[in-house]
Amino acid sequence: MEQSGLGVAGVVDGALRKRKLAPGEIRCFLKRESHRQSIAATRTKTLENLLSMRLTGDKFGGQRKTSRKTPMPEPPNENNFREWFANAKTPPPKASASCFRTRGSHFERALYHLLAAESLSPRTSFKPKSEQIDGAFECVQRYFLLEAKWQAKPIGLKELDAFHAKVERKLSGTLGVFISMSGYPRGASDSLLKAKSLKIVLFGADDMEACFDPAVGFKAVLSAKLRAASEYGLPYHEFRPLVVAPVEAPNSGRSTEGQ
Repeated sequence: MEQSGLGVAGVVDGALRKRKLAPGEIRCFLKRESHRQSIAATRTKTLENLLSMRLTGDKFGGQRKTSRKTPMPEPPNENNFREWFANAKTPPPKASASCFRTRGSHFERALYHLLAAESLSPRTSFKPKSEQIDGAFECVQRYFLLEAKWQAKPIGLKELDAFHAKVERKLSGTLGVFISMSGYPRGASDSLLKAKSLKIVLFGADDMEACFDPAVGFKAVLSAKLRAASEYGLPYHEFRPLVVAPVEAPNSGRSTEGQ
């Protein structure tokens, strides 16, 4: 049946005037016409969605989402390792887990440059006899193994004990430096003191602030910690710069005139 641009009402009205359709036929006609128009509307909507998808590039038909990955920080070098450390303390907003892992590995590289700047003959990570060691250095003819961690949670006691055991298996006189930017759990010092002898000293975030400060340096912090460990048996002694006011020589009461 040709509609010639007429709507459903126009077609039905024309059929009734010419008495070509009975009432039952009209109801069937209306039902078929309604279904046909519903299909046509669905097809139109589908075509509109396909066109929108083609224009926006979104295969799901919604607003296209652009993924913005957090840019990975550049590794530190011998010229900017102090600046890198200052910036790494504040990660970018919504930083991913891989970004934090990268910060940890770059932290080891920054430590290497710090130790090299103070002529401590550093070494990068190595694996003697299937055990991982983050680094090593030499200070005043004493050799140190290095373990460095920068993670979200404090270091566990098992990690401290494992590193202490690594140091004990090395040449007598070898010491260890454990660095944790996230702090240590309660009882860390007591756990280390249970060993036959104290082999490692602990560095925290505030200690590393002083180490990367060119006015203080790693050697000064290490020396203070070794002295506290030797005199008081403290694996962890938070570094505090000692400020001493100049002292004038006492007056002997004797006149220096004519001398």
